[in-house]
Amino acid sequence: MRRAAARLAGVLALGLMAVAAQEPQAALQAQTELDAALERIRAEHGVTALAACALRGGQLVGLAASGMRRRDRDTAVGVEDRWHLGSCTKAMTATLCAMLVDEGRLRFEATLPELFPELEERMHADWREVTLLDLLRHRSGLCAAPLVDGLWRRMTEHEGPHAAMRAEIAEELLTRPAERSRGEFLYSNAGYIVVGAALERLCQTSWEELMTKRLFEPLGMTSAGFGAPGRDGALDAPQGHRGPRALPVGLGRGADNPPALGPAGTVHASLRDWAKFIALHVGCDAQEPPLVKPATLARLHEAPVGGDYACGFGVGRRPWASGAVLSHSGSNTMWYCVVWASPRDRFAVLVAANEAGTPAQRATDAAASAWIERFSPHRKRED
Repeated sequence: MRRAAARLAGVLALGLMAVAAQEPQAALQAQTELDAALERIRAEHGVTALAACALRGGQLVGLAASGMRRRDRDTAVGVEDRWHLGSCTKAMTATLCAMLVDEGRLRFEATLPELFPELEERMHADWREVTLLDLLRHRSGLCAAPLVDGLWRRMTEHEGPHAAMRAEIAEELLTRPAERSRGEFLYSNAGYIVVGAALERLCQTSWEELMTKRLFEPLGMTSAGFGAPGRDGALDAPQGHRGPRALPVGLGRGADNPPALGPAGTVHASLRDWAKFIALHVGCDAQEPPLVKPATLARLHEAPVGGDYACGFGVGRRPWASGAVLSHSGSNTMWYCVVWASPRDRFAVLVAANEAGTPAQRATDAAASAWIERFSPHRKRED
């Protein structure tokens, strides 16, 4: 009996060794298939580079990158490369607001005179009732971009602290009439710049410092930063591409929008780190206590009656999700990215490209669809 038990133990040990040997091989095969699938999509649409990842239950279940960091160089992108996130930054700015709401330092219902009391006497009457929530939902009446009286040129040429420029933008815009009526939707980068100025006034700290200390560091987003990624003179990150011919932009002043636009769209990060932020929004925040209380997070994801935009996310329904879906795209005209997230399913897909325009939009949509098809929890349950 002892000899039979020994033989059985030996067989089981050999079986476990065989399984252990198969698991890395299976993982390698799965990754090879994932890389090939992304490369097919990239090549079909002719874009310079693509990266995609899927998040399920707080864990990355698929991550791949394909293409070149720069179209005219033979340097491949990697899965840890950083990508410009454009307007997907807005959800991060809204999340900072939510954290301050949880701390009792801010209210979603705070009006612009409350946020900028020093401007109250000179503030145009159109802004008296506008709230922080209106700004976050693009329903304040502010213009799409700060283009009045050379303001964009001043933003571009500004060499001082970014917070000073944002305060100047807020003063310039809030002493003028509104572009639209309060409550009417108008997608507004200007509105998020004003939000950033309000946060800086409240906290006496730059938006960049608030993002770094309050969001990036707690979430372990070590790759996150501002502006176009990479060091000048070193092709250590993907570079943006401009126009129909996808011409490389390089680094320097023209590689991104003016820094003052930061709260509306200048963050860069690896997909792995961007997914850490999105994990917070699909209920997988590993912090204790959570960075944002569940009730406050739900408020961020709530669109107004008759609307489909909440605070930094569009809100809708999709057949692959069991509840509301959060989505957003981002582009500074030289990069493009998109996120689709289902909080109820604790699932998300993120895709980025280092060029913009129609080919990049189609490629990222195709990659997002393929990753949803492959990794959706519903698909796994059907299997």
